[in-house]
Amino acid sequence: AFQALDGDASGLINISASAFVGSGVQLSSVTTSGIKLTPQTKTDGNTLSEGLNLVALGGSNVALTLPSGSESAPGVEYIVKLTTAVGSNYVTISRDGTDNIDGENSIRLESDRAAVRLVYNNSGSFKVY
Repeated sequence: AFQALDGDASGLINISASAFVGSGVQLSSVTTSGIKLTPQTKTDGNTLSEGLNLVALGGSNVALTLPSGSESAPGVEYIVKLTTAVGSNYVTISRDGTDNIDGENSIRLESDRAAVRLVYNNSGSFKVY
């Protein structure tokens, strides 16, 4: 449990953050817009969701798109994890609009069970980590 008291310990104070990570099931009075609740399963043609995106290759290539930077706050993370071996296939993650991915228009995952973390930096660019 976590409680925060004001300076003279006479009352509780509000706690806020730009994002909360976890299920949030034990939290009260917290909006869910910043909580990463559930990994999202993605297939060919999907747009990535904030947080964890799981991709299973089913014998063909998969093309995914990042949301535009105007839809992302600075520091927002998009994680893509391949849940299967790739064989001769791969996943291509492309930009939307004029944003770039570390200076490129796209990034390709072509190793078995590969993963990438893309973070928006508020200057028209997603950085790879």
